[in-house]
Amino acid sequence: EVAEYLQLNERTVLKMAQKNEIPSTKVVNQWRFMRSLINEWLMYKMKTLPPHLDKENETLKKEIKLHKLVRPELMNFDVVPGDKMKILGQLTFPMIQSKFLTRRKYFLDRLIERENMMTTGLGNGVAVPHPRQPIPNLFPESAIAIGICKEGTDFDADDGKTVYAFLTVCSSDDVHHLRILARIAKFASDKSATKKLIKARIPEEIIDILKESCKNR
Repeated sequence: EVAEYLQLNERTVLKMAQKNEIPSTKVVNQWRFMRSLINEWLMYKMKTLPPHLDKENETLKKEIKLHKLVRPELMNFDVVPGDKMKILGQLTFPMIQSKFLTRRKYFLDRLIERENMMTTGLGNGVAVPHPRQPIPNLFPESAIAIGICKEGTDFDADDGKTVYAFLTVCSSDDVHHLRILARIAKFASDKSATKKLIKARIPEEIIDILKESCKNR
């Protein structure tokens, strides 16, 4: 279906997924693709980057490292189960407390808008809430906010299972947005790593788990 959508043969799409050249995640030995992420990827590929982003892209040729994007002050280890609005509200609360985000309602509206299009639950107990498009000047820098729900909660995940860990993408430009999403999708396909993430209870554990996943890639 993805091959037909992109007008490529299946072998080419498979190779792109294996090389992490296209947003994808592997669940039960099958590659899974989210149409919304594919659309974001296509939009990025077809757009001519302005000079300042093109220059920035040169600095991002090395792989995005998730552990360098997480910040202790943006973590919430006490997320309480509930509907999506309740969950997203808890995920954004640390952003307000740390003054990383000032326009909370605007960001929440964008997150809900994205969820209404298609769930961001990737499977393996992980979800990656994010706006449909990056929002310029909303954040001081790109980051990932972490939320852990010890009891687990329903988030309409692709695999139909409970979600325990949330990685909320905070980015202000297309370059970071796409690369971060692709890297998280890759991480979420590693069941061993996601199990460790779900059990994490302090910031240092989160950072170590993400750092280790980068080494094992």
